[in-house]
Amino acid sequence: MTFRLFLLQILILGTFFPLSAQHSDSGKSVKGEIEERMRILRKMMRRDPKAARDSLYQARLLANKEKDKSRILGYQKNVDIDKLTSIDLSNGDFEEIPDFVFNASNLEHLILDDNQIVVLPKELQDLEKLRSISWDRNHLGKKKVRTRKLKGLEQLSLIGNDLSKVPKLRKLRYIQKLDLKGNEFTSIPIKHLRKLKHLNEVNISSNPLELRKAKYFKLSNIKKLTLSKCDLDSIHPTFYQMSSLEELNMSENKLTHLPDGISNLSNLINLSLYKNELQSLTADMGDLEQLEEIDLYYNQLKIIPGSIGNLQRLRILYLSHNQIYDLTEEVGNLGLLEELYVHHNRLSSLPANISKLDRLRILHFQNNYLLQFPESILDLRNLQDLDISFNDLTVLPAGIEKMGLKNFYFRGLDIDFENQESARQREMVLRMVKRGVNCKPEIWKESE
Repeated sequence: MTFRLFLLQILILGTFFPLSAQHSDSGKSVKGEIEERMRILRKMMRRDPKAARDSLYQARLLANKEKDKSRILGYQKNVDIDKLTSIDLSNGDFEEIPDFVFNASNLEHLILDDNQIVVLPKELQDLEKLRSISWDRNHLGKKKVRTRKLKGLEQLSLIGNDLSKVPKLRKLRYIQKLDLKGNEFTSIPIKHLRKLKHLNEVNISSNPLELRKAKYFKLSNIKKLTLSKCDLDSIHPTFYQMSSLEELNMSENKLTHLPDGISNLSNLINLSLYKNELQSLTADMGDLEQLEEIDLYYNQLKIIPGSIGNLQRLRILYLSHNQIYDLTEEVGNLGLLEELYVHHNRLSSLPANISKLDRLRILHFQNNYLLQFPESILDLRNLQDLDISFNDLTVLPAGIEKMGLKNFYFRGLDIDFENQESARQREMVLRMVKRGVNCKPEIWKESE
């Protein structure tokens, strides 16, 4: 959302100048009142943009705070609190958990965000159905944090708490999911995490991490690890000792290469390296026998190694927004591939044996430099979604009509569908539309 849209939303919601239910005091309609406020806002923005932004931000905070107080008051008055499964105490100015919470005998989810609570009291142990606690932005890193032995707790969120060390969580022995996003960790806290024997999902995104040499093998239970937006520029090969990993997300970092040894992550199913600065891939990436999805969007790759054709379980391959000029023939060996995205690259052709991808449903190769339509695509009997837009194509082959497409995008091609020579192609597209294919551009409307 742009800042202007944000300001408009604030005004319409009445968080800056409260709106009456139907009309203002002067008898103006609500529409007229909003227009007047927009005029005032534009004047404020011209005079002092920073002051206007700060005022609107504070107005939003105050409005949200009033909503939070009203919600919490509702809990306090609720005579059926023992039936609640979720309680949200966020923005309540609490330093400790209020007593009414302990009467919620069926409570499963407790939200403590944006308070000053540093102690999980002993009474929480009596809430046997409690499964998750969100304890975000309570400034825990600056206080002595106390937890309890909560046998049923499976999920704990500690986002944005200025933590550089993990609080003593060993009493929370059944924790399965831990969120440490937006703190001050400079390394993965192996010493503390390894004590949580049931822990299988960890998010340490938005921390100033360095993946130095360490005993990562001690984190033998973790199956899903998220390390996005950590400014990572390198990985030590010992990181690959986390052999139980099934999902690894290292998106939006600064990695230029990966060290050899990634094949040690033999259980990896999903790998995201979205928005890094990768210039090449390791050859042993092709040895990840369990890999089903790999995201390499927004990198600096120029070629794809042939070893990628060994990923026999791969279903989704994201290669878009790179500098790829050669898509290896071995892509045709990916017998289970269902989705292939290679748009916004430098391709002048697609490999001929792409026709072997019998299960391919989605193929996007728009914004490349193809001069001729790859005839091999016409053999993809299960293809449903095809985007060939913004290439240098001048002819659509007749075989497209016989494909089982549901979506066909061909924007920005050098084809004049009004030209008599292109009449055949125009008629073909119109027949596809009549059959129910979603075709863009809508050439039948452009001439109306």
